[in-house]
Amino acid sequence: MAEVIFERILRCRFCRREMNCSPLTYEQNPFCTVCLRERVGNLTPRSGVRWRREGNYFIMEDAEIQPSDARARHPS
Repeated sequence: MAEVIFERILRCRFCRREMNCSPLTYEQNPFCTVCLRERVGNLTPRSGVRWRREGNYFIMEDAEIQPSDARARHPS
């Protein structure tokens, strides 16, 4: 009897391009690098971003939104 092997085609969840990676890699990151710039552009607020440092980390904030410490000092 002939052996039949079914291969699952893995596609980027954003742009639907075929990805050449292992199923484990796809499970951990189902997006390709080809559309990365477009995906990041869609996530960036139109007003820009402001970076706030907390310890060893930088946290991205929307430029139009006041920082959380400023809201605490000036309640509305």
